[in-house]
Amino acid sequence: MQAPIYLGVDISKAHLDVARTGGGEAARRVGNTRRGITALVRMARRLRVRLTVFEAGNYGSALEDALAREHLPYARVNPRAVRDFAKAAGVLAKTDALDARLIALYGERMRPAPTRRASDESRALAALLVRRRQLVEMTVMEKLRLDGASALVKPLVRAHLRWLQAQRRELEARIARATREGEVGRQVALLRTLKGVGPLTATGLVAWLPEIGQVDGKAAAALCGMAPYNQDSGGKRGRRVIWGGRAPIRNLMYMAALSATRCNPVFRSHYQQLRARNKPFKVALVACARKMLVVLNAMVRDQRPWSPLQPA
Repeated sequence: MQAPIYLGVDISKAHLDVARTGGGEAARRVGNTRRGITALVRMARRLRVRLTVFEAGNYGSALEDALAREHLPYARVNPRAVRDFAKAAGVLAKTDALDARLIALYGERMRPAPTRRASDESRALAALLVRRRQLVEMTVMEKLRLDGASALVKPLVRAHLRWLQAQRRELEARIARATREGEVGRQVALLRTLKGVGPLTATGLVAWLPEIGQVDGKAAAALCGMAPYNQDSGGKRGRRVIWGGRAPIRNLMYMAALSATRCNPVFRSHYQQLRARNKPFKVALVACARKMLVVLNAMVRDQRPWSPLQPA
């Protein structure tokens, strides 16, 4: 019986380097174009590939779209995990062809779960939210420049600020329209029944965490980098730390927890209990954010609005 075949794809702006397991063949290069991606998809179908693996990045969306359209399984993996795998294998060199072979081998040995593709509505919403964040960051930078600008330059900076603010208002209106319709609108309305979750947090969860309600609470917390990890060795008991995960969601949940500890009696009580046990401010707040995410995940799973007795 033939062993399952895994494809590894190293993606750059101009081209895709493709390698397979089990064949001993040299990596193949195709353009990161419609024609090149079509050739790669045909290869995956012809070889009956178990999984196509590639690193998350800026230039893989067209490949991801093509694989999803053809219902071919793929895994979008963390580049750091692949790099650590390469180091563990003793491979320190780095070329595109070598990376493709290592990604294929990573898929074969580590068996990452196929990526769950977000709906088209969620992906469009995520793009709008990313653009909103960019506008907010540019606005902050221009306001900082305004303080030290000369009299000649200040009118130009103010004009740019007005343009940025107009763009942001238009974008937020589009986001609001998108979250009043269809499945996205229903999910946002459901999440907002938890006091402390505002429109931006609810929208971000729908857009950036398509797994919400489809995984357990611990997995949801890990995806967002809010699961504490042990730092123990021998007799040493280190501090539990959080790291990794989806930073935009973690940032949103942190601010939502800050709001909930003031206006939601359940989370205010939880926060006060943690502080009474001498937990530092940020540790207590992150714990509240994690609890909120677990509860929100259960709400979506059960399709029930917030209740103080909501099971997690």
